[in-house]
Amino acid sequence: MKDTFGAILIPTGDNIPAASAEYIVAGLLDGVFLIAGMIAVIAMIMAAYRFVTSNGDPSRVTKAKQGIVYAIVGLLFVLASFGLVRFFITAISGG
Repeated sequence: MKDTFGAILIPTGDNIPAASAEYIVAGLLDGVFLIAGMIAVIAMIMAAYRFVTSNGDPSRVTKAKQGIVYAIVGLLFVLASFGLVRFFITAISGG
């Protein structure tokens, strides 16, 4: 809330807006998806490092490639879950 000159007003008493359950859940899930996405990216970087340092050893190359594939699948899963949750929250909240 701002006054006519653009200064931010701090709501007090009865003027405090109530946060709806949709916004609270959306905020919590955004944090969860952010952390999950970061973990997937870190796993991808680690697998790429293993691939680079495998020195051509076939078993290490295979494990590194599997790690990259798993990290990509995990990241796609996180992105799809984020999209579905956003869709349902928007549908439930009517906006």
